[in-house]
This record gives sequence, structure tokens and C-alpha cells, in this order.
Amino acid sequence: MATNPVTKAKLPAKMTPLWVISLFVFLTEVIAGIAATQTTGNLQAALVWFVIIFPFLVASMFFSLLWFRPWTFYPPSEYANVDVQRYVEALRGGPISIVRETKDVQGDVEIAGDPDRLKLLFKADGGTWVRSTKAMDVGPGCVVQMSTQFLTPQGWNAAEALTYVPDTMIVGEEEGDGHYLIHKHQQKEDGDA
Repeated sequence: MATNPVTKAKLPAKMTPLWVISLFVFLTEVIAGIAATQTTGNLQAALVWFVIIFPFLVASMFFSLLWFRPWTFYPPSEYANVDVQRYVEALRGGPISIVRETKDVQGDVEIAGDPDRLKLLFKADGGTWVRSTKAMDVGPGCVVQMSTQFLTPQGWNAAEALTYVPDTMIVGEEEGDGHYLIHKHQQKEDGDA
């Protein structure tokens, strides 16, 4: 009968900033506590106050960092396949540029064919989620693509749907830079009026 060997507890393989903070606080408290027991008078009172107040100061700084800059507590290896810069910008709530056409993409883009044949009907970009609907005129109707992307700790997740809408055409908005679909018969009636 085989027995399971007892394994010793180990420190985590990755030393994250949280481990560094916890080890620093632990060692500081132990050393200051030992020093407080070896002294007397005003020095002992000062060390006791330090041992009491120091954890509250560290905790308040920790929670303020966690509130205002949460990305600082994760090492780059924790981001897996996520673009760290985009993830941090999403957490910051910084400016997000909305891409309407291929020319709006920043950086180098490899192009095959006409990537802008799909016309943007609408797009909403909240940093950690993106929702858009595009359409392409195929003669007797339009092909419509709906996309939703959202950022999770594991990376970007996407849901897409594609459908054909017969007897429609794409029309540009009078105010704004989006488009919308109308029924072809409606276009003829509007043209006759």
C-alpha cells in the first residue's frame, strides 16, 4: 500500500508585490515588537506606538493604491495573453479611441482586400467592453455582423453573430458618422415624394 509523502509548505514560485508587502510588514512588526520588550521608558512607549500605528498606515496606503492604481499589484506574468497597456488604460478609465475604419487603427496594419467594405452602423466602446454592428451591401440585401467584446482577468472574450437581411440598403446618417439600414421599398417611396 502506497502512502503519500508529506510535503513541506513552500513560498509561492512568483514573488508578487503583495508577498513583498506582507513580508516587509511581518518582519518590521516582529523586530519592533522584540525591540519594545528589550527597552524601557519613553523609547519603549515610542516603539509600542509604532507597532500599533504602523500596520494601519501600511493598510491605508495599500487600500489607497488598490483603489487608485490596482494594476500595480500584478506582475506582468499575471496578465497572460492580455495587452497590458490596454488593460491598464481600461482600469484607469483613460481615453479610448474608437476605430471606425482601418485608417483609424494606430500602428502598423497588414491589409488584404478592402477591410472597410463593412460599414459601421454603430459602436460603443467602454474600455473594458466594446459593442458594434456593421453591415455590408451584397446587392439584394445586406449582411449584418454584430460583435460584443469584454475584458476579463483571463483576457478578451468575444461573441459574434452574422445574419442576412433581405431587401435592405445602407444609408449614412445625416448627423453623425454612423450608418443605418432601410428597406429598399422605403427608399423608393421617399424618392417619389
